[in-house]
Amino acid sequence: MTHAAASFSTRQASQGANCMSIDRLLREGVFDADSVALMTRGYERVREALGLADRDDPATSMVAQTVLSVVASGVRDPERVYQLVLTALRTGRP
Repeated sequence: MTHAAASFSTRQASQGANCMSIDRLLREGVFDADSVALMTRGYERVREALGLADRDDPATSMVAQTVLSVVASGVRDPERVYQLVLTALRTGRP
């Protein structure tokens, strides 16, 4: 796990983040196929960038929730989704 992932994971776990995969979040919402594909790609890319392998880690839930929020806000460019999610996770601001 990278240093950024370790500090992020510890911070989010201490805040009581819910454990849930992106699949569960996607099932709870109504999204078109393109949005689902974009969210899935964004989730995997951010998770890999942070070195998060354990999908039950509270940090991966925060990644999933943040990706969902960014895409739901209307962002459709994959690079922009990636950058916004990383920024939000590192600063603690969605």
